[in-house]
Amino acid sequence: MSSGQDDIWQSVRVSSDPEWGLHSTQWVYEVIRSSGIDDSDDRLKFDVTMHGVHPVTFMGTWVYVPYSRESIGCLMTTEHYRALVDHHGAEHIKHCGALHTGLDWVLVDGSTVPQEDLHEGVAAALTSLTHAEHVDRSREGESSECLILLWNPKRWEWPGLEERIEDVARGMPYVETWKIFGPRRIRIGMPFYVMRTGDEPKGIVASGIVVSPPHETEAFDSPGKTQLSVAVQFDAILHPSHDVPLLRDNLSQHSVLSEVFNAPIRRSGYILSKEHNAHLFRLWRDHRTSIRGNADSSPLPLDELESFYSEGALRQLSTNSYERSGKARDAAIRIHGTDCFVCEMNFEDVYGPIGRGFIHVHHRRPISAAGGSYSINPSTDLVPVCPNCHSMMHRRTPPYTVEELRGMMGGKA
Repeated sequence: MSSGQDDIWQSVRVSSDPEWGLHSTQWVYEVIRSSGIDDSDDRLKFDVTMHGVHPVTFMGTWVYVPYSRESIGCLMTTEHYRALVDHHGAEHIKHCGALHTGLDWVLVDGSTVPQEDLHEGVAAALTSLTHAEHVDRSREGESSECLILLWNPKRWEWPGLEERIEDVARGMPYVETWKIFGPRRIRIGMPFYVMRTGDEPKGIVASGIVVSPPHETEAFDSPGKTQLSVAVQFDAILHPSHDVPLLRDNLSQHSVLSEVFNAPIRRSGYILSKEHNAHLFRLWRDHRTSIRGNADSSPLPLDELESFYSEGALRQLSTNSYERSGKARDAAIRIHGTDCFVCEMNFEDVYGPIGRGFIHVHHRRPISAAGGSYSINPSTDLVPVCPNCHSMMHRRTPPYTVEELRGMMGGKA
């Protein structure tokens, strides 16, 4: 969004006529039904919030909000947004942020643009949402400002977090309302990161995109009072007990990010510059890869997903997968280091700072062969291997051993 639009939500006039706001949302339900969505679907919500704002949301994403007769916000496809601009002029259609690939949130001058002209674009957006399996940040990524949200587990327990982590891992949409301080420059489509505060370990534990403009909701810790919030959709959440966050102490030592993270961030809703986000984006991506393997390609074989120290319990997701633990992985790396046990490659030696700490962790004894739960000794059961050697190990079942693969390379068996 251009600098002239940074405060676009500040300029929105909220309807002083709640009846008009309520009435003007009814056509959206007709559009929803015509899109093949059952209006009893519990993913569809119509919330009367403070100051006459009446958002209609589907799968947690804001679809339509009548701020006033002159200010109407709605989700539509990029194609329909451009068609509206061509027909009515850019002065009457303001772009407020990209959500998913091909979907945009726009602010329409309702006194100039008939609601009927919005129907087709909203219907197309709804159809796209029903087929969306995950958050797509490709249009924002590391090239924009980002939002830092705070989470203190002592103050908010994050209800159903275990289930939410599984949902996000399966590509299911998960949206939460998050408290912020001040709406300046916060916009739909902006990337966000959740930083755990309070007790150690402190650091980044989740990410996603903003899917609503700032708005007032009931305060979670003060019934009867309001707080400024945004709705956010997650694309990654680390497990608070089993995964190590992207530690704030490490971020504070980063040459570019030290000015941001050297001191505690006190208020949720802190905005980082494009330069800061570019570095944080890459560090977060690499950190997730170091815990989960290569998150952007095919998953590791089921045998190789890290288990708990004393548990290898199978759980049911969309397919069977084993519990994964950053604790076991980190213990193995502390013991063995990050040199590949087969070819002795060290990523930092080859790629410099971006390779620091990167390595896969291999189970000498496949978890599936254990037939359920078994105890892991990171010293004897886990070894660091590079992705190439890891893939070669799994060219057969059962996998080749470290010693066998060394022999194939002409090394010591």
